[in-house]
Amino acid sequence: MLHFEKKDLHNLNHAEAPYVSIYQYGKTDISSHPSDSSRVGLSKQGMMKLMSYWIAEGNLDDNDKQQIKEWLDQ
Repeated sequence: MLHFEKKDLHNLNHAEAPYVSIYQYGKTDISSHPSDSSRVGLSKQGMMKLMSYWIAEGNLDDNDKQQIKEWLDQ
């Protein structure tokens, strides 16, 4: 389970303790709190779609792109 620090969240965040869990085959749950049953559940394909959309919106600078390339080469 991945928990976020305050610096990871933007100023409009209202989640008490946001987290992400990644399961077998890339299934991903995103929720406002670990005990919250109303979470977003993405398949591997859904997660790929989310990442693609986020990247296409121009959210990465050259340093970010280089960091991602290094992660993929590990």
